[in-house]
Amino acid sequence: MGYIFQDSGQLYASTADYVRRWSAVTGTPHALTTTDARWPETQCIAYTGTQSGTLGKGFAVAGLSPASRFYWSCALRAAAPSGTGTSGAFLFGHDASSQDNQSNAHIQLRINPDGAVAVLRGTTLLATSAAGVFPFLQWNRVELELYVHASEGTCRVRVNGALVVDFTGNSRNASYPEGIGYFSLRTASVGGTPGGGSYRFQDLLVWSGGDGMPNDFLGDFAIVTRPPSANGATVDGATVGAASAHQAVQTQDGDASYQKLEQPGDLDLFQKSALDADQVFGMLVHAYVRADGPDVLPMKMLVRSNSATYEHVGDLTAPGQAQYVGREAFFAIDPATDEAWTPAALNAAEFGYKWVA
Repeated sequence: MGYIFQDSGQLYASTADYVRRWSAVTGTPHALTTTDARWPETQCIAYTGTQSGTLGKGFAVAGLSPASRFYWSCALRAAAPSGTGTSGAFLFGHDASSQDNQSNAHIQLRINPDGAVAVLRGTTLLATSAAGVFPFLQWNRVELELYVHASEGTCRVRVNGALVVDFTGNSRNASYPEGIGYFSLRTASVGGTPGGGSYRFQDLLVWSGGDGMPNDFLGDFAIVTRPPSANGATVDGATVGAASAHQAVQTQDGDASYQKLEQPGDLDLFQKSALDADQVFGMLVHAYVRADGPDVLPMKMLVRSNSATYEHVGDLTAPGQAQYVGREAFFAIDPATDEAWTPAALNAAEFGYKWVA
């Protein structure tokens, strides 16, 4: 099963909202802003401070298999790096135990003041693109394909669809285990005073292959977040703190409002507002969950299409008596047809979750 993480940058009410989607947020410079956002009336995650700061996300498992490839894709807008350092680093790929430090990363990407993209293993420079491949002060699609290996590793980087770095060789920091278990967006000026430029991040997607995700670059795309807009065909859960089920799960407010499934087999389905798109890559269903007792409970994500309800093949769990955690599953195709989603089918589909026996 592949690992998938996405963040559209949309619909966050506060910094606390997006912190819940990330495993770690250190430093203080990150914020939400509509200034220079990629899409009208949307928010993006921004860094404009003069100190280093990190957004970090751990994988669902303690590191991927060393044979697995790791893909990262993000829309990125940046000013030219500043401070006394030589460049602004913005992405680090770590094993699960060595987080938030450029020297212990397997791979880091950085932008040089001349618009070149550099790839480093820890602090060792591996490759640098031609100057000017990253235009400043505009939105660019940056994509990374990474295979961590001591001799046969690869690191390929594309900017706006053009391959700018194609490295083959040692992509493993020998001081740390193989595999990527954690990635971080670390905004700092490498080699000098923190403050490696002003960054905007939006439409970020991370995947490891499998689970319907391709082992290849995707090109540019938009991630559109659609919260529940109405109850679906089945709502078994008890509604707490809201007038209706879809309202109870619209906001990430802990136990202030929520849906409670009482027994195995219970499920909730929801409708969503329509999506205006010519082509759809897939549907990612996301929920914040926890178990009410001490036991870890099994669950499934659901899609209802063409009057039938389908469970995702991946097994998920709700942690016992713990804080809420994010759980998600990717439906690459319409399960009712076993073909790619059409915009009409996606708009008609419902989504939800189930407590399985």
